[in-house]
Amino acid sequence: TEKFLLYGGAIAQAGEVKGKRAKAATSDWMEIEKQRGISVTSSVLQFQYNGYCINILDTPGHQDFSEDTYRTLMAADSAVMVIDGAKGVEPQTRKLFKVCAMRHIPIFTFINKMDRETRDPLELCEEVERELGIDTYAVNWPIGCGKEFQGVYDREKQRILFFQAEERGKKVSSAEVALDDPALEDMIGGKKAAALREEVELLGAGREFDLEAVRLFMLSAHYRSPINFSRDLIEAAASSLERLYNARDQLQFLLTSAQGRTPDEGERAFMDECLRSEEKFIAAMDDDLNTADALAALFELVRAVYKLPQGGVSREAVQLGMDKMKAICGVLGLLMKEEGAIPAEVQALVDERAEARKNRDWKRSDELRDQIKALGYILEDTKAGQKVRKGGA
Repeated sequence: TEKFLLYGGAIAQAGEVKGKRAKAATSDWMEIEKQRGISVTSSVLQFQYNGYCINILDTPGHQDFSEDTYRTLMAADSAVMVIDGAKGVEPQTRKLFKVCAMRHIPIFTFINKMDRETRDPLELCEEVERELGIDTYAVNWPIGCGKEFQGVYDREKQRILFFQAEERGKKVSSAEVALDDPALEDMIGGKKAAALREEVELLGAGREFDLEAVRLFMLSAHYRSPINFSRDLIEAAASSLERLYNARDQLQFLLTSAQGRTPDEGERAFMDECLRSEEKFIAAMDDDLNTADALAALFELVRAVYKLPQGGVSREAVQLGMDKMKAICGVLGLLMKEEGAIPAEVQALVDERAEARKNRDWKRSDELRDQIKALGYILEDTKAGQKVRKGGA
């Protein structure tokens, strides 16, 4: 809010939400707001900008005062969804997003506090898509964060706004430079310039490819190594991601028929493989965040999963495999999508095929398998029964 007022010309110096060393935020006029650093009531702030009259309805963010926020949204034409770059999507964000969605209020999202240590921008975009069920398109892309934050790349103008430090609360001076301008290396350094160009190129692929596949691709190289982007490599990463999800689904399927007995020799070997993969993963991450080797350890576990029998496996063995896979993927930010329910139309065909096989009507069974495949699902016959998974048509 303060930056809106500052750059809109309404104030000469921006205050701070917790302004012990400077003036308080303009919208926080109550004494309790100044002391606690939170908004208690909604404030209306108006200023003129480029021939338009801008009305900012600044609402409380704390859940204890959310009713005031809901009432204010009834008067809003659009909303700015501000997300903390370190915390990501928070519970209150989800609630207010639902209110905006129900009232068809247009939203644009602003990732805040990039001048502090934040999470990976690509990870934040993934979280917004996953948590709120919307597509994201980065209009501006940050260059670094915290003390290393140096500006943003404007994708529409295809220009870089390089920020220059100024006195606290004052307007920040900026210099514009093209992405391919040699002067960029002098401004932010050769390595950062190369990394930014690669990230911008990847952003173009983000709409064409799954963001999680792009993330897997970026993890496949050490962060100190250059990323050689190509369509073929992104498609290969997407295939690897599909294998990873299939392995997760395989373990979930095996749990439905798992037996509560002591693991046999083969299952013990699988459990040992799970533990070795975890050890290799930890060693790789301890080795200067060597994500390439960490991924290699993860896919050793995936290969071990594919070697398991199709049914009747010890529950202890299957559960260990599931636990280790989820733990590793949780660190890497992979396998974030929940297993989707099989559509009723597909499930009806699966049930009909089971009945056809029971009646030894093999011709009808094959026809139904083809229909299921045409709908984008793969059906496999196992000892434990029919297994259905998402796949290509």
